[in-house]
Amino acid sequence: MKIEKDEIQNEQKTILLVSPLPPPYGGIATWSEAFRKWSSEKGYNIICVDTALAHDENNIADRKFINEMKRFIRIIFHTVNCLKSGNILYCSYQFFL
Repeated sequence: MKIEKDEIQNEQKTILLVSPLPPPYGGIATWSEAFRKWSSEKGYNIICVDTALAHDENNIADRKFINEMKRFIRIIFHTVNCLKSGNILYCSYQFFL
């Protein structure tokens, strides 16, 4: 089966963005929000897996191990499910544990 160039161009392209989103604003979260807006204006389907910490967990001393494990599992679960769909053009990720 030969896929014509026009058929590829007409398919909606999907980008999986695994990154923190605001709030809080700043750094990679601000870039992610700007990239998300730019990409959707260009006609890309954007799927975001938000890796941001909960607002009350920004202070590392207040973070609890169980909450970090739940966050980690949620990120992995959502990322794997999106990748299984098979229509991801590009996957960009940035997160810290």
